[in-house]
Amino acid sequence: MITGKNHIGYQLSATGTIKFKTVNPKLNAETEWEFHEASIDEVDEAAQLSSKAFETYRNYFRDVHDHLINQIEIMNSQREATNEFLNLYMSAMSNKMNEVMKFLTIFASIFIPLTFIAGIYGMNFEIMPELQWRYGYFVICGAMLFLAIILLIYFKRKKWL
Repeated sequence: MITGKNHIGYQLSATGTIKFKTVNPKLNAETEWEFHEASIDEVDEAAQLSSKAFETYRNYFRDVHDHLINQIEIMNSQREATNEFLNLYMSAMSNKMNEVMKFLTIFASIFIPLTFIAGIYGMNFEIMPELQWRYGYFVICGAMLFLAIILLIYFKRKKWL
């Protein structure tokens, strides 16, 4: 293959066939013509016509290329903006879920000790002195209420509520 500066090549075969080839690496385009029993002058003329045609449309292809690059940049910026909005939405949802989890944790922290106390007194042991007291029920309910209020005050001072 004989090549020139415009990526134009000729290939002579043993049968007298001449293959003429142009390659444009920027466009990844390749054009190939085949001449049977053609003279080198005809091949040179075809190469010049091809080169002139390429020069004629070069600016057009450059404009198309620039427009495509602009569109790709616009699409990339819109994709990035969409990803940022999605991240913002996910962050807001995560913050909301964290608030709900905080409330449920505080709620459970208040009621777990109360459930423990109620569970012990719900086992119906006979050897519990406060069960025999006249005000034993009210004392235990008061202790449970006092514990719940103490926990609420603690959570408010920590600014968890």
